[in-house]
Amino acid sequence: MSFEKIKKWFLFLCVVFLCYISVAMACDKKATAKQMYTLSVYNGKIAVYESEMKFPKEILETYVSALPEDEAARLYVGISVYTEEELQSLIEDYCS
Repeated sequence: MSFEKIKKWFLFLCVVFLCYISVAMACDKKATAKQMYTLSVYNGKIAVYESEMKFPKEILETYVSALPEDEAARLYVGISVYTEEELQSLIEDYCS
């Protein structure tokens, strides 16, 4: 194998390794972030639950039945929220 081919393979492997490390770090950061809220359903409406609470902190006026089926399904399962900004963004998305 020529030196040029070895050099190209080495560079290719370095790029793959750096991509792998970047993805691993991003996943690790999300995994260690503490869940603050869950966006879910209460009495047919969208509700905000604080982490591990049984009753909602806030009940929105938006009925889940008014949403597309896939979005309603996500809410019935519960959407994990890690920041206030993310929570506000989701509320705006669902209530506008």
